Amino acid sequence: MAVLVAFIAIIVFWHPWSKPQVVPAPKIENSIAVISFENQTGDKNFEYLQKAIPNLLITSLENTGYFYVATWERMRDLLKQMGKDDAQFIDSDLGFSLCRREGIGAIVLGSFTKAGETFATDVKVLDVQTKKLVRSASSRGEGVASILRIQIDELSKGIAQGMRIPQERIDAAQRNIEGITTYSMEAYRYFLEARDAYDIDNHEEALKNLKKAIDIDPDFALAYLKLGEVYIDLRNSTAASDAIKKAMSYLDKVSEKERLYIEVLAAAWLGNEQDREQQIKILQMIAEKYP
Repeated sequence: MAVLVAFIAIIVFWHPWSKPQVVPAPKIENSIAVISFENQTGDKNFEYLQKAIPNLLITSLENTGYFYVATWERMRDLLKQMGKDDAQFIDSDLGFSLCRREGIGAIVLGSFTKAGETFATDVKVLDVQTKKLVRSASSRGEGVASILRIQIDELSKGIAQGMRIPQERIDAAQRNIEGITTYSMEAYRYFLEARDAYDIDNHEEALKNLKKAIDIDPDFALAYLKLGEVYIDLRNSTAASDAIKKAMSYLDKVSEKERLYIEVLAAAWLGNEQDREQQIKILQMIAEKYP
């Protein structure tokens, strides 16, 4: 009887079959996440845009400095916490779960399609808690290059307006996305593929794709930054120094956040002991501005 009572107590109070519930994190004020975009072109050659467009929007929104934008890397961290680190596409259900886990207030859902040579991109900003539509925006242009040339800027403006940022502040902070990344969508594609390879320690693949990106756009500062990181891991000091110096020469072609990353890597790798204090200052600035 004692064993039976103990067994019943375990079943009643323990519920071994139930999964622990994740308690939503406290809401981060003025926070937003951008998840994978749906490819509605019917052409698998454009599937890379499912990740490229969100990453470009994240960079553009982050550059305004007016709200917390969850980075793609942070979203990957959250996927790992949920045991879904092999997920290549973040759909809306998974996106809402990630946002609740992080305490993010708004989420951007998007899609892109193609008619002839015209590319059209649509976004919807939704409140994470209520799933109510906050704002919608769309943009279109000729050829895939129009995504970099005009569409990202137009969409990020619409999203910022949905987050109730005053128009004059949006205009003051806005920088053309081509001016802080690259003019070439193909170069950006190789950059993202290199970053993914680097994240799984595939340095050979990362180098191959970074060199392709730089061949297409020799002024691509972010590609030089990542190239320097890869060469540091490979302990190729000369190549690392050359890549970081190249990145430093194009500081006017990156966002403020990326500029700080380049400067801190330059202080750490190219500097001396006197630069250690500067390195710490920059890292503290990054932590404060981009928590």
